[in-house]
Amino acid sequence: MASDEAVHIMDVGIMLRCLAAANITVNMWKSLWCTMSSMEVLGRAWSADRSWVPFDHHVVTLQGMDFPVMVSSIRRLCGGINSISEHIPWSQALLAPFYEATGKVWLTKANQDALREPWAALQQALLNVHMLYDLAPVVYFSRMFGGQQGSKPSIWHEACMAYKAIKYFYLYLDGCANFWLETDCTVIVSLHTHKTTNDSDVLAHFKLGLSELGMKKNMIFHCPGVNQQMADWL
Repeated sequence: MASDEAVHIMDVGIMLRCLAAANITVNMWKSLWCTMSSMEVLGRAWSADRSWVPFDHHVVTLQGMDFPVMVSSIRRLCGGINSISEHIPWSQALLAPFYEATGKVWLTKANQDALREPWAALQQALLNVHMLYDLAPVVYFSRMFGGQQGSKPSIWHEACMAYKAIKYFYLYLDGCANFWLETDCTVIVSLHTHKTTNDSDVLAHFKLGLSELGMKKNMIFHCPGVNQQMADWL
């Protein structure tokens, strides 16, 4: 590993330990070796002028939606709200009129007018959402962490990403109360229960590597589609 890269990992790792010790959530979102430009801490992103700025792509995306005039738009809205429902008080009650509308073939002018008031209430609720993440030491790594270079299959890159992220940063976070990791790496779903088929089994090698690093099944979770594209998390 290049010395400057190793130093950077050490710096970020120490910062993660300090944040986790203070019970602060860290989301390493689509990061490549965890550059500060792609890290979120408590819903705030490190900006170009080296300051923390509010950034919550789930809420921002929903806040930016136009009033739904089609049934398909209402279905997307309901899916988006459901994905963050635990952070919006009474979200199910707020969505009730919209759920009812999803059963229609199309929306008449009267149907749309009936949704204006519920829409305003929902928008106000979204404006009151300050943060999506619980205040607990959780680190999120994207499958982009390991890059996609070379000719190896995607499953190798995903498994390698998980192993690298844990190898380089678990050293700093081990011992933090209630610590766990989240990742959009789909191979994580089956990695811990994977059975070895032969000596060249890709997943078996990474499974063994995670075990040697001290990672247990209940410490790493699959968290699909965490990025700015709404379609990826509906």
